[in-house]
Amino acid sequence: MATNLKVSSSRKTISREAARKRRRVETDVFEDLSRLLPLQPSVQSQLDKPSIIRLTLSYIRMQTLDSVSE
Repeated sequence: MATNLKVSSSRKTISREAARKRRRVETDVFEDLSRLLPLQPSVQSQLDKPSIIRLTLSYIRMQTLDSVSE
C-alpha cells in the first residue's frame, strides 16, 4: 500500500512539473506574439492571453483587408 502512495505521489509531482513547463512555454509564446503587435510596450505588458489573441486576429484581418484593397 505504501508503494502505491509513493507511485501516486511521484506521478502527481511529475504531472505538476509537466503542467508548469507547459504553462511557461505557453506564456513565452504569448509574450512573443504580443511583442509582434504594433502596440506601445506599456500596453503590451498589460495584455492578458485572450486580449493578445483578439488583437492578433484583428491585426491579421486588417492586414488581409489592406492587401486585398491594394
